[in-house]
Amino acid sequence: MTGPAAQTRSLEDRVEAELNSLIVSIGYGKKAEARLDYLIEKVRKRRGSLTVKPEFTPEVVGIAKQIVAFGAAGLSFALAFGEKIPANLGAFSLALMALYANVTIVSLLILIWFFAQARTRYPWLYLHKLGNSSKYFYYAAEPLLKMSYRPFYLPAGFRDRGLSQDLERYLENLSSLSRETVSENKKDELRNELIQYHLLIVYQGYLDQYEQQLTHLALYGFIGSAICAMVVLALGLI
Repeated sequence: MTGPAAQTRSLEDRVEAELNSLIVSIGYGKKAEARLDYLIEKVRKRRGSLTVKPEFTPEVVGIAKQIVAFGAAGLSFALAFGEKIPANLGAFSLALMALYANVTIVSLLILIWFFAQARTRYPWLYLHKLGNSSKYFYYAAEPLLKMSYRPFYLPAGFRDRGLSQDLERYLENLSSLSRETVSENKKDELRNELIQYHLLIVYQGYLDQYEQQLTHLALYGFIGSAICAMVVLALGLI
């Protein structure tokens, strides 16, 4: 492995070594045990205070959905009764139509951008060791890559084969998770809590920036639509 991928793996190994060294430096004995308990509890409290939701749909997306729905209804009306619409519409009516069409297009772009980003696989999931703690679920993360969360079973004998394979993966993961959990000590627990805490901080920042992008797209798009409508109105009044 060469190039950026090799550099990423090398950096991941170095950061993992630093993290392990930091945790080992806590030491052993009763004071170290008390220190570990304190750190684990602190990280858990901070992680629990993060406002990360499994379902993320910004308000602007809901507004865009409604506008697109009305836009589709308006287009259907125009296609059905287009012959009855007078050809010599006034300037105000033309301006309203321009505003209506532009706002609908902007809303459609917002939805496209939302779904395009929503399907993106977060980059830290490609890390082999520090991308996601094995004690917590995160879609398409190690060691859960072997699992199939959207199975499709064909009829008859093919169904039994596919179902059997998925059940084998499930039981293998159960066995692996059980061994890791039983053998986990407090230092391992602190390490896992730190990894997951950092992941959720980054994820929350991603969602906040994502929502800001959508809000800015809506703001500038709607302002542009209003300006376009005013230009159409001004030209119609000349």
